[in-house]
Amino acid sequence: APAVETPRPRAPAIALTELTAEESARAQACLSHNDFTCALEIYRRSRNPHDLGTVINALTHLGRQREALPAMRDFVRRFPRAPQAAEYRSQLAAAGM
Repeated sequence: APAVETPRPRAPAIALTELTAEESARAQACLSHNDFTCALEIYRRSRNPHDLGTVINALTHLGRQREALPAMRDFVRRFPRAPQAAEYRSQLAAAGM
């Protein structure tokens, strides 16, 4: 009998939400210590484009394009009409993404 492939479980989608005051404070603390990975983990759950844009802009200004570009791609997918989206699309195109 042919082998039957068992479907792989899908990774759960990140639930988008308004951040709590505690989460916002933690993300700000991460940023104040230049821990952008920590801030991204928190801000990625936010429904607010400003939150994710804050981290992207900080990474870009620090020259950390390798980290900024995937976050930009995520931003453009999630917030296609946000004011920053056109600039991020331009930067992604310039990077061949």
